[in-house]
Amino acid sequence: MADDPLPSCLSRHGDALWLAVSVVPNAGRTGADGLHDGALRVRPAAPPVDGKANETLIALALRRARRAQAQRHAGARPDGAAQVDRA
Repeated sequence: MADDPLPSCLSRHGDALWLAVSVVPNAGRTGADGLHDGALRVRPAAPPVDGKANETLIALALRRARRAQAQRHAGARPDGAAQVDRA
């Protein structure tokens, strides 16, 4: 599995995966727009003031991770892999 190709926004650092993001705050609604220059473009609806955009970004990532975890526990794939779909 270590030789699996990764999307350009992911990179391996030891046992961890790092996700490169391009954040565009003050969007009309919070969401992910896909890849842009090797990073996942994320548009939080919050302003870049007092960490509000960062908090919104983290909340979005946690929601997606919970959705992936729920799909995995629901038996979506026998190997334990999960897919996180863009909303």
